[in-house]
Amino acid sequence: MNQSVWLTSAAVATALCLAAPRPALAQPNPLATQALAVMKEHCFRCHGESKIQGNLKIQDNFKGLTTPSSAETPYITPKDPKNSFLWVKIENDDMPDTERKLSKDEKEIIRKWIEAGAPDPGAGGAAVPAPARPYVSNKDVILAIYNHMSRAEKEDRPYLRYFTLNIQHNNPAVTKEKLALYRAGLSKALNSMTWKRAMVIPEAVDKYGTVFAIDLRDLDWDRKYGERYDMWTVMLSQYGYGLRFDEVDDDELRRVDRDLYDMGGRTLVHMRADWFIAVAIRPPLYHTVLRLPQTAGELEKKLGVDVATNFKRNRLWRAGYTRSGVSKQHRMIERHDSLYGAYWKSYDFKQEGDRNNLMRFPLGPDFSYAYKGLYPFRDAAFKQDGGEMIFNLPNGLQAYYLVNGKDERINSGPTDVVYDEKHVSGTPDIVSGLSCMACHNKGMIWGKERKDAVRYGTSVDGDLKVKVRRLYPSPEKMDEYFKKDEVQFLTAELEAVGPFLAPAGLLPKGKELPTLAGMKDPIGDWAGDYRRKNMNLVDVAYELGYDKPDEFKGALGGNSNLRDLGLKVLLAGDELKRPEWEGTELLTGKAGVLIRRLKERSLYQKVMHELGLGRPVNITLSE
Repeated sequence: MNQSVWLTSAAVATALCLAAPRPALAQPNPLATQALAVMKEHCFRCHGESKIQGNLKIQDNFKGLTTPSSAETPYITPKDPKNSFLWVKIENDDMPDTERKLSKDEKEIIRKWIEAGAPDPGAGGAAVPAPARPYVSNKDVILAIYNHMSRAEKEDRPYLRYFTLNIQHNNPAVTKEKLALYRAGLSKALNSMTWKRAMVIPEAVDKYGTVFAIDLRDLDWDRKYGERYDMWTVMLSQYGYGLRFDEVDDDELRRVDRDLYDMGGRTLVHMRADWFIAVAIRPPLYHTVLRLPQTAGELEKKLGVDVATNFKRNRLWRAGYTRSGVSKQHRMIERHDSLYGAYWKSYDFKQEGDRNNLMRFPLGPDFSYAYKGLYPFRDAAFKQDGGEMIFNLPNGLQAYYLVNGKDERINSGPTDVVYDEKHVSGTPDIVSGLSCMACHNKGMIWGKERKDAVRYGTSVDGDLKVKVRRLYPSPEKMDEYFKKDEVQFLTAELEAVGPFLAPAGLLPKGKELPTLAGMKDPIGDWAGDYRRKNMNLVDVAYELGYDKPDEFKGALGGNSNLRDLGLKVLLAGDELKRPEWEGTELLTGKAGVLIRRLKERSLYQKVMHELGLGRPVNITLSE
């Protein structure tokens, strides 16, 4: 594919900005911290605090890595990668024992760290050298936003909104590759939350690529929810990091913040990109922003799909499995043509249930309402306990929808039906939107190991078997549908993420489009890091805007109010959990719809206010 196809003028500007050379580094890279970050991402699942394999336990201070392994070679031989068991396994892609291996940049970090003597970052990673990249303060972010909005037409300003990544940029544990993936993840997430056909590429408005602009109208987010609030305001109502800078001890920042507030329509115009990725693309915001209806039937009408009629006319295509990736029980999937591409619907079952064996009951559910009289396949109809819908949006990307056994929309799948071993949502729950995006980051999941078992394995016969043969096509035919839908999704994904991954060298070159399925997931990893990772003193320092974590350590030691807020544990090397830091809770609103809102000022906001670094801003929606 010619890459110029998806590099629009705005995307070219962004790509050139992000590819610009960086200033010379004044200090060496913090290899120990970066190495720890790489190992946490790839190794902790099997060798972390909660799980140990092969007698190897990797801790925050690397204890145990220089002890002998089960082989003759030590796990780590300082200054000698070739005689380090860990490096040999990583270099040969033998570890981690998952599909996602370390990238070239990540391998280089581990190799250089070993060559440097495998230094220890200290308990909790507290001793960290200065950032390798130029520091971008909150003031730098506000000035960049102000300069961009000031240049816009006056009537356009109330629709301009901004996403920030300066926290990740300032943290030396975040590699350049990860930053590129984060930017790509932001673009993909934005375009997965709209019914507009054109792809919207967020525009970098600062030279370091830490602030990105969008126009609400391009995503249809300016349309009101409940006739009162646009989608940005709905998201802000659940945002625990909202700050104004109109009371800080900086005359220029106070003035610019007040002007920016007025230009933007008297509201907060900036939001953290990591929060958006981890929170806004999961219920309840995912359902609200994407305007998903309450039942599968309503969704199918929106997509131009009539499941019962397609069943009756033999215009759907099915495959049944005795086990799939997230389900340990039988699962059946079926494909329908829709207005924008494909509509895939799964039927999932509990382990203990009536009519949950697809070999015996392949012709469900009971479509009696579509037949004028007795349903002719009732004796072979399964009874599902839930399901997942995957469908193309107008721009070609995919959206997701989970239902219970009555085809009613739910926020997450029950763990006795489906289970996420990667804990992308922070728990084993499969949550609509986020968990599905992480699992289906390459599009529809298919391959030789995912062949239908019903067509040739069903126990029904006679007319029932004839119907099965019409609805469950040959594996070769299903492969054609999977392939077609994969190409549509990957083409759209490439358009969304290409402008950010191409300058970083993270796109395959000279390959056919489907091989792009090997790209790293730009959403699931980031969201998982945000939700699962506890925060040590260094993490908190960067989130508060400190360029030198030791300065925050000193401020914390000398301020009893900060310690009383709950930060004292950081001085002892302990960690904070993300939910207490962002300070939100789930409540039940009208019609049983979940609403996430701030319990009060978040811990982050309280700390920033105590330090004089910002004034908390919270928005409450009236029902």
